[in-house]
Amino acid sequence: MSRLPTTLAGALVAGLLGLAPVQAAPAPAEGAVHARVVTVRGEGASLDQAVRSALRRAVEQAVGVQISATTAVDRFEVVRNEIVSHAEGYVRRYRLIRQGTAENGVAFAEIEAEVDGGRIRDSADAIPALLAMAGHPRVVVLGLDDGFEAVSAVLPESIALRDAAGVILRDRFGFTTLDAKAMARQGSAQRRQDALAAARDAKAEYVVLVSLTGSQRLNGSEVAMEAVKLTDGTVIARDSGSGARAGTSLYGAGPFLAIQDKVFPLTVGMAHQIAADIQQTVSSGNGFRYTLVLTEFPPEDAAWIEGQLPSLPGFVRTQTEARDRRFIQLSVWSQQPTGEFDAALKKILADGNQRTHVRMRGHSFRLDYVDPVFR
Repeated sequence: MSRLPTTLAGALVAGLLGLAPVQAAPAPAEGAVHARVVTVRGEGASLDQAVRSALRRAVEQAVGVQISATTAVDRFEVVRNEIVSHAEGYVRRYRLIRQGTAENGVAFAEIEAEVDGGRIRDSADAIPALLAMAGHPRVVVLGLDDGFEAVSAVLPESIALRDAAGVILRDRFGFTTLDAKAMARQGSAQRRQDALAAARDAKAEYVVLVSLTGSQRLNGSEVAMEAVKLTDGTVIARDSGSGARAGTSLYGAGPFLAIQDKVFPLTVGMAHQIAADIQQTVSSGNGFRYTLVLTEFPPEDAAWIEGQLPSLPGFVRTQTEARDRRFIQLSVWSQQPTGEFDAALKKILADGNQRTHVRMRGHSFRLDYVDPVFR
């Protein structure tokens, strides 16, 4: 597990906490082909530790079935260890069959667990898919607290969840993650609309929104994640995980501790869907669509810029959307991700000695002509 960048987060994540057992483990619904039910035994210094050991054994069995056939040998142990270390996030439910204490004083627990094989499959597949991406999109992870029972986004435990997701996206999958702490709009009352505006201001391409809820209704806490594509505001992924632990408070460290093991699989799900969205865009043959707005350019300079667009790396095609004496709007399709497209566009302008001020917001670029007389 990645080490978190805050002292509180590191301390809280150090221990893995158990799921609350249910009274029965119903059979998977018809068609739930990804579920795998296993019976395992675990041991530990206490019943709680024995159950946690059993949960890890259950997931370990399922990991071998789900990924050994398709994961390269040199990566298998890395993927396996990552998933098993967050075992409780992959168990849908379990039933305690038998418990007791062995002659040597060690507690044991035998459980029947339903493991989410589909989520394991996604976790294994996401790693090579994301590392193989030609470009690394800019992603920012922001906390939300706009729900009635939401824990404040600026409390240390909420920040720890946000930072944990960012560390996983950056270190495990290679995304370019932006620093949420440095964003001016990441204030004390974080609403969804403000978070999306802050992410766009930071020129991110995707934002992952994280919220933590602690309530009596949930008998514990819930973490929810949502991935949004900022170019058009599309929600491309949404998921949540809940957990309960006897004796934890509804605020402070309690909600974080109850669902810390949900953060890894939830973040993997967000990463998988972001990668799928990028791959779908590129594989369509059109590439990414960018909007260029040219204002106040002399006709000869505007014509020169339009003529240079086909020389951009990854260029697919261009289309004129609007044109008048002072304003030109173009759509440009390119295989290049935003950062590389931005750098290539600015290089062309600089090489051509174009006097312009460039402003970027998502996939939109505004080029304002700078008159040398008034410069």
